[in-house]
Amino acid sequence: MAVTHAEFFRLLGKVVGERRVARRETGARVETDVGVINISLGEEATRRLGLLEVPVTRVTLEFQGYSAEEYEVFMRRFNLGFQKGGG
Repeated sequence: MAVTHAEFFRLLGKVVGERRVARRETGARVETDVGVINISLGEEATRRLGLLEVPVTRVTLEFQGYSAEEYEVFMRRFNLGFQKGGG
């Protein structure tokens, strides 16, 4: 994802609610009404695109207790929450 760790946690709190996020050194545990999502964050890096530098963080989500439909619903909301505008 094109985010720093700080930006990831800020946006995650908006997507799922701050109280549901238990931050860890290398990620987070999110408890929802459906189940649990364990999130692992890779090291922060930078990707260069010409003169533009973009932050990069590898993010892994592991779902427990989610059906395929519940997973799809969550991922739509997650992707919208992390979508960056352009113009």
